[in-house]
Amino acid sequence: MKKLNDEEIQRLLEHNLAEAGRKDIPADDNDLQMYQLLFTELAKEPQVQLKINLSEEVVRRIQIRKDAKEAFRYYVAVTAIIIIGFIYACIAAFTFNPDTVTMAFTIILKYKWILIFTLISFLIIQLLDKTLVKRV
Repeated sequence: MKKLNDEEIQRLLEHNLAEAGRKDIPADDNDLQMYQLLFTELAKEPQVQLKINLSEEVVRRIQIRKDAKEAFRYYVAVTAIIIIGFIYACIAAFTFNPDTVTMAFTIILKYKWILIFTLISFLIIQLLDKTLVKRV
């Protein structure tokens, strides 16, 4: 009996010559059996199953994105209000008593490292809270 190479086995299986009873095909050839199994499995339709709660998952992800956008808008609005309020307070203080503004800036410059440390600590806590704590 002759030994078949991969291309011949594939050609034989594609044309179903193995079932036609050809004499030159060895019945116990391991490669032939492996190819037959491969072609049998490839002929089957894949079993595709969608998640039962797929629509709920899509709605949940859309809601998460929507909430993130709303939260971003909220943080931008709060930051803008704080900055505008600070500028307004400086203008009002300068209008009524210019020495007060000078004294306030002197205090800010004197304790600038404490203020910077506090601001950075606050930002790091907010970042860690957002990344480490998974919100449902």
